[in-house]
Amino acid sequence: EAISAICKRIRQQTKERCLLFIISDGYPNAIDYDGSSAIEDTRKEVDKCEQMGFEIVQIAIEPSIKPERMFKKYVLLEDLLKLAPDLNHIIKRKLNKSLNVTVQ
Repeated sequence: EAISAICKRIRQQTKERCLLFIISDGYPNAIDYDGSSAIEDTRKEVDKCEQMGFEIVQIAIEPSIKPERMFKKYVLLEDLLKLAPDLNHIIKRKLNKSLNVTVQ
């Protein structure tokens, strides 16, 4: 629900396409809420937000489950030194695609 809530708040401010980074261990968990149903719920919420014009990228900090179960795009954060280059690559790719320009 947190992902959808953030997307709705952003939509109140702008209707433009947005790039949203979600930093987490990749395991949805709350009181009496976890497991396969929580993973599926997260996937559905991510899909819903993507249909609203968001590009969602998970930054998976030593994920406890495979990120692709919930996110189409993700960066594995196993080495902090690789985070900036990996994010830089994703942002450049998105800008190049959306602006039809080459960002170096």
